[in-house]
Amino acid sequence: MKLLRGPLLLFLVAVISRSAQAQTNSAVPADPSSGLNQAVVIALAVLVGTLLVNLLVQTGSRRLQERFTPMTKALLRLMTVPLQLLVLLVGLYWAIASIPPWQPGLAWFSGQITGFMAGVRQIFFTEVVTLGKARLSLISLLVIGGLGVAIVLVGRSLRDWLKERVLASLGLDKGNREAIAGVAFYVLVGLSFLVLLQASGIDLSSLTVFAGVLGIGIGFGLQNVASNFISGVTILLEQPIKAGDFVEVNGLLGTVQRISVRSTVIETPDGVSIIVPNSKFIENNVINWSYSRPLSRLHIPIGVAYRSDPAVVTEALLTAARRETRVLRDPAPQVWLKAFGSDALEFELLVWVPVPQQREPLKSALNYLIKEELRRQDVEIPFSQQDIYIRSWGKLEQSLAGPSPEPPEPMAMAQSLRDLLLRVNFFQKCSESDLRMLVEQGYQASYRAGEIICRQGDPGMSLYLVLVGLVGVMAESSGQLLAELPVGAICGEIALLTGTNRTATLKAIKDTTLFIVDRHALQMVLSQHQSLAEQISQSLAQRTQELKDLGLFPEMEQDTAERATPFELIRGRIRQLFGI
Repeated sequence: MKLLRGPLLLFLVAVISRSAQAQTNSAVPADPSSGLNQAVVIALAVLVGTLLVNLLVQTGSRRLQERFTPMTKALLRLMTVPLQLLVLLVGLYWAIASIPPWQPGLAWFSGQITGFMAGVRQIFFTEVVTLGKARLSLISLLVIGGLGVAIVLVGRSLRDWLKERVLASLGLDKGNREAIAGVAFYVLVGLSFLVLLQASGIDLSSLTVFAGVLGIGIGFGLQNVASNFISGVTILLEQPIKAGDFVEVNGLLGTVQRISVRSTVIETPDGVSIIVPNSKFIENNVINWSYSRPLSRLHIPIGVAYRSDPAVVTEALLTAARRETRVLRDPAPQVWLKAFGSDALEFELLVWVPVPQQREPLKSALNYLIKEELRRQDVEIPFSQQDIYIRSWGKLEQSLAGPSPEPPEPMAMAQSLRDLLLRVNFFQKCSESDLRMLVEQGYQASYRAGEIICRQGDPGMSLYLVLVGLVGVMAESSGQLLAELPVGAICGEIALLTGTNRTATLKAIKDTTLFIVDRHALQMVLSQHQSLAEQISQSLAQRTQELKDLGLFPEMEQDTAERATPFELIRGRIRQLFGI
């Protein structure tokens, strides 16, 4: 509708103008259709012009959307306003020019416009700057500035094309692509500006004094900018760091994302992008974990009690390192006895890892495994002890004297989630790493008394372990209570492990807290610990009659020599269901 306002206005103006012309020339009969036709022609011409302006601007912005910055896009959208205004003024002039009484006034107005444009032309074409033998007007400066902006935009497009198309097709890594494309961009832009200045008639030798003054200003006021610029050029040429490298500078650890002439963008393991001036990489010591080869060695300290056997401790630490699949076998892990501490023997486990970005997660995983192995070998990890001496013990004893309070009623000791999982026959033979993985992937949920947990016929997408409260197993049709599940009981495992629907409804009889392991979490655990799938299959194989009642494995009813064992059938079903 906004596009139609101008053409409609000019249509009315043209109709009025033709009416006025008909009244003025009363001796000559006027043809109403001719005035209407001229009004339609004027309106259509303005409408077509306005549509063409919008079409050109929108098409260009869509095609160059990824190349332009937000400010450039905003300027491109603003260009439509003066262009549409120009088309509207041309149509308005055309419509008014057809009114005879207005023609003398229009001629005067045209003269004023012509004089104004002559003044503007004099302002723009008057020489305002002299550089050597070149005398530049305001319009020349605007043209040079516009061409400079165009050079930068074209240079960016060529840089992206070179990086994403040409260099990527050659198989170069990200760091080399960024460096080559960056150097090519700055060289191309620099040479283009030199050619532009020479073509404008500017003698570069005349800028010697100006360059000297500019150099002094840079030396005093812009020394940080100049330092970062020179450092950026040095980094791009020498490539001590590249895009994709894992570096550490001034305590900042992260992956290099992009290197420009002024700064470098580093993304930390927490996903935070930090802009670091390039001079920091030249002036300070930089650790580049990816410089020559991506291998790096981890040092994990551990202290044990003095009565521990060093050979047993060494064996436990090496076993923990070998159990972690991300630790390299060559070079092999090592154990050093670093020192005899004040209250512990100080060991250190050294392992090599192929991906430096995984150093911190790998340390955590190794610490879990070390704790598990030391507990298995009955090796004690000591802790510091301090003795407290009370000088005024007599006064303190008198103040504490009095009737002793009655002892509180004994409370049942809360059981840990690990202990409850070990009570389940599925998980009784699980290792510490298996249990830790289950605890990490599962979650807890609370239900009020009377709340439905799951209904009969629902897909079996999770299993439940009762942590607190009481759960009732009910028949959906009759509402009869079939069983009660106390703390430590597990339910829903058959439906989850066999991919069937729920055979009963679960309802919280009391306020209940459940530990829930859904299918996705169990799939992640089984994919990393396939021995757990074997244990679950063996446990389910002992419940053959229950599985037959559910009609899950009709192959068990076959009495043939080729019939697979229940364990093999269940294991195959679990592997197929969880994709392991």
